Amino acid sequence: MDKKLEIKGASGARFSFEGDFSKRLGKVLATSSILKLKAALEPNPAFSEEEYISVPFRFLSATLIEGHELDISEKVLKRAVKLWHKKPVQTDHEFAIAANIGITSNPVWDAESDPPGVNGWMHINKIRDAENGQAVSQGLKMGTIESTSVWFFFDWKSSHPDMDEWTFWEMLGKEVDDERVRIIVTKITDVWEQSLVMLGADPNAKRLSAPEPEETTKPEKDFVENNKSKEAEMLEKLRTLFGMSDEATEDEVVNMATLSKEKAGKYDIALGKVKEAGESALSVLDEANIDVDANLKAMLKGSDDNGIRYASSEIARILAEKLPEKGRSSQTSAPPEENTEPEKKTEVKTYNLNRL
Repeated sequence: MDKKLEIKGASGARFSFEGDFSKRLGKVLATSSILKLKAALEPNPAFSEEEYISVPFRFLSATLIEGHELDISEKVLKRAVKLWHKKPVQTDHEFAIAANIGITSNPVWDAESDPPGVNGWMHINKIRDAENGQAVSQGLKMGTIESTSVWFFFDWKSSHPDMDEWTFWEMLGKEVDDERVRIIVTKITDVWEQSLVMLGADPNAKRLSAPEPEETTKPEKDFVENNKSKEAEMLEKLRTLFGMSDEATEDEVVNMATLSKEKAGKYDIALGKVKEAGESALSVLDEANIDVDANLKAMLKGSDDNGIRYASSEIARILAEKLPEKGRSSQTSAPPEENTEPEKKTEVKTYNLNRL
């Protein structure tokens, strides 16, 4: 009797087996939380596997960046593609020569994905990564590093040119005259570095992979005839997934798969409680008309486990700080200072966002 077993790994990857466990007939399917965009990138032969870990990424997307209210059009971003050629790769925007762990290459315009944007390669130097305890290579292998963020400069204009500067910054992100108040990027002038981060402002700036081949339905006869090779492939992939030795028996592998399914169920229940707590805290803040960063709201509603836990924790902290009588903390807040209008500037030409 055919069965389907789905397992969720700690990194968010999902692994499934379809077939009959008792007869060891079936196939293994692995899917990852890594974003799979349509445009694949050809490897760059200039960076050898002996010296570098080469990984394709989406660098920046042509879209409205929530939370920062940056409106980046296809036309503007497409003109800036070449700016991503041979730029330093760092971690968490630690802008220093000693912090450089690699370099970018081969930026291309990806018009096929939604949203479109700039894709390219990150080449991580193995010697530099070894000095950091192989934190990057291990993170890429486990799937815990899959986001990127760019430090870039650009010229811009206001979506509401008739607004004075003070009103514009006060209303940024809100609807005025049926149009969102936002920063419209008119030209990207420079790219300083591309960082690997836990979560970037552009939710589409993720690690890329080649498109998966279309599956074809094979007759049951062919399925059984090819059983030996499929069995070997299944066992090899399962042993690798669960960190088991090559000597692990078939029964041991099946037992581990069953146990992992049970653990995955408990993990999902725990994560659900964390998300529920965050949503409850957010509801209280909304009722009190206390603004919460749009990025936190998006993370709480998203599918990234680490993002959900971080957002829930931050929203709970805001609740305890702003409404101590309803939050977990007994700390009281100081009375708000009187709002005074800052000195206006006559002109703003460039805008620098460190984590995007």
